[in-house]
Amino acid sequence: VHVSPEAVPVVQATLVPGSYVQPQMKTHIPSGATKTKTSHPPPGVAEGGVWGTSADVGPCTITIMFIGCLLVSVFALFACCCPCDTKRAYRVNGKIYDESGTCLGHDGNVRFTPDRRRS
Repeated sequence: VHVSPEAVPVVQATLVPGSYVQPQMKTHIPSGATKTKTSHPPPGVAEGGVWGTSADVGPCTITIMFIGCLLVSVFALFACCCPCDTKRAYRVNGKIYDESGTCLGHDGNVRFTPDRRRS
């Protein structure tokens, strides 16, 4: 089939001033993310603290210790000194609390990383 150049439709557009609509940007912040200062502390904990994450001995760390003990020796138990699991935590007045309000320890004893600020 041969198509001549005259048979191909060409669309030409003309920009009309004032007709352009700026797209709106909507930012979605996940429900788990909070700003650094909060008014939603865990139950029984004072307000004005910071949400973040804390290192925790959980299923991943326990699995590494178990496999390490089978392959290496009991020295793999030192993996509990470097936990690879994390959980949500709240720091206020030098103490760290989990989401249920249980005190995990003081600032110097618990590895706590505050959430980054959102601008």
